[in-house]
Amino acid sequence: MFLYIVHVYVYCCCIIVSSNSYFINLCIAICNIYIYTIGMIAEDGGDGSLEDFAAIKLSPNEKVMDKLYQKAAPGSDLNLSKDEIAMFKKCKTHEEVEQTLRQVLLDRFRAYKKSGLAGIKPYARSKKEFSAGDELKSQIKAGKVLPKYSPVFNKYAVSK
Repeated sequence: MFLYIVHVYVYCCCIIVSSNSYFINLCIAICNIYIYTIGMIAEDGGDGSLEDFAAIKLSPNEKVMDKLYQKAAPGSDLNLSKDEIAMFKKCKTHEEVEQTLRQVLLDRFRAYKKSGLAGIKPYARSKKEFSAGDELKSQIKAGKVLPKYSPVFNKYAVSK
């Protein structure tokens, strides 16, 4: 399984999962990030490393982005779990915010690789948690295109 970070200019950092030439767009992401680089995660098939995310930079408006992450709270515009919010709250510098973002993305990649959609931590909302994995799984099950054109990947996507 290979994951590629792709250009994203609006609201989500999307990761494309590639397995046996079948593709699904999986938003594992954190909102409002502008990513201008392309890279491959775990090219060797391993568990990935922070180095795989080294090119990820929060820009433009670094100060605004830093404040957004450092003051993150359940129900904010960011799709973060309670644990991830706590990680960002500890950040004091721009470099720490970017490093934490890389760690969050690496942790998400590893969780997805190990447990599939069930591995995606629920996002903290103001009143309850929201499971992006459960939502994506229900959308895949309800959809007609993936089972028709990519039955093997469809089975893989909903089995974990």
